[in-house]
Amino acid sequence: MDLTAPEPRPSPALRCAYCHGAATGAAPCAGCGTLIHDGCRVESGGCPTLGCAGAVVRARESSTAAPRDLFSRPGAVRVAGWLLWFIALTCALLAARLS
Repeated sequence: MDLTAPEPRPSPALRCAYCHGAATGAAPCAGCGTLIHDGCRVESGGCPTLGCAGAVVRARESSTAAPRDLFSRPGAVRVAGWLLWFIALTCALLAARLS
């Protein structure tokens, strides 16, 4: 398997790899040669090409976020209270029917 960099292909409609706008003012990435505007490179934190050495690896937000519990949302305590009341009422009605 040959892992050398591919030869660039000239195209009449070159675009920025991040914003997909015209490639006017875009510069090639030092790692892979992908065209990207300087502002887009800053906004994205690096090259948007997967596997590029110039790409920034970001941790998934869910892996760093603290776990959410049931009562962290507004109104969740009220919903949980109604749910407990409903379960207790259902159990009481079933117990009365079975006896």
